Amino acid sequence: MTSARNHLLFTSGLLLSALIALPGCGDDGSPGTAGAPGAESQTIDLDDPYGGFLGVDEEPAFGDPELAAKAENEEPQEDGYAGLAVRERNRAREIEEHPARVMYSLTILWGHLWNSSDTAAVSLPPETVAWQGSLALSEGALRLLSLIDFERWEDHVLPRGGLDSLAWESVTAGFLDGLRVMVVLKADSTGAVAARELTLQLNDYLRKMSTDELEDLDELTEMGDGTRISLRAFRVDPDAGARGFCHGVWGSRGEDGRGSFSGVWTTATGNPAGFIRGHYGVNGEGKRVFFGKYIGPRGQFGGFLRGTWEPVEGDNDGTPGTWDEAAAGESGRFRGDWLSRSGDAFGEVKGHWTRRAEGSGFFSGAWQGHLVVPIS
Repeated sequence: MTSARNHLLFTSGLLLSALIALPGCGDDGSPGTAGAPGAESQTIDLDDPYGGFLGVDEEPAFGDPELAAKAENEEPQEDGYAGLAVRERNRAREIEEHPARVMYSLTILWGHLWNSSDTAAVSLPPETVAWQGSLALSEGALRLLSLIDFERWEDHVLPRGGLDSLAWESVTAGFLDGLRVMVVLKADSTGAVAARELTLQLNDYLRKMSTDELEDLDELTEMGDGTRISLRAFRVDPDAGARGFCHGVWGSRGEDGRGSFSGVWTTATGNPAGFIRGHYGVNGEGKRVFFGKYIGPRGQFGGFLRGTWEPVEGDNDGTPGTWDEAAAGESGRFRGDWLSRSGDAFGEVKGHWTRRAEGSGFFSGAWQGHLVVPIS
């Protein structure tokens, strides 16, 4: 499996690096360019084509220590099959290295999906929630990619019984835990890959799905006790372009009707690839819009984000059409484009968000970079 994993990491990283380095998206026109405006000249303007952002470099993590720390909350796993016997490891290697195998990257988050550091306006639930989780694939391999916000004294991956199953236990207290998994489907002797059943259980939550649903999965489930479960997945195919995840803080809208967001940008395997920051609200035409900026790990300009956001009507009480701007526990979705400095389309970004009436919430999304982009 090592060679297959390293190949995937190298290919995904190469594609992402190439996108950042393309004309209109690299160091040209950076703050050091004579006469060019710097990052300090940026504004918040929901009627501007790029939301007031400029195509210039930034300080790493936008100069925000808390944002930089979020990248350290994810722990990529060097050995995604830790604890398995040699025979099981060999089986996993055979499945992963088959040229016709199919792979999906799946992110599972659970807990109170909002920002635990924001306690000024709302008191977070003092009680803790204990979680027992498991994931099972009817045939194939499950490779653990990374752990998200796992505290070693209370969150654990349990000893594995086989390459097609994974189990864990965690405790959340006002925030979330999560993990990323690569779901690898076995090709038969003819090279065909059939859909399999994937079963996820988290306490009383049970979700059985066909692996076909992992092609583009985006689900947010309210558990009724203030906790939620977030699922995001997509097919990993380096020949079709680079893909990855993004997640972070989704702030509430202020008196001016505008809110902000910031978070971490990762590869499909959970390795950090930079940061995003942006704002959202309603523009002069009455449209719900968001704008963001993606930068690489060193602060190099990586592109603009531009799109729309929508609340999920009825999320508060289950009745369609009753979404309440002032109610706590609201959620919604966002979708937009990833653009170069000159406005060329690099790819897209989409996901879901949750927030409280006061204080910050959380967003989880996925991005995709096109394989064919303008190069001059």
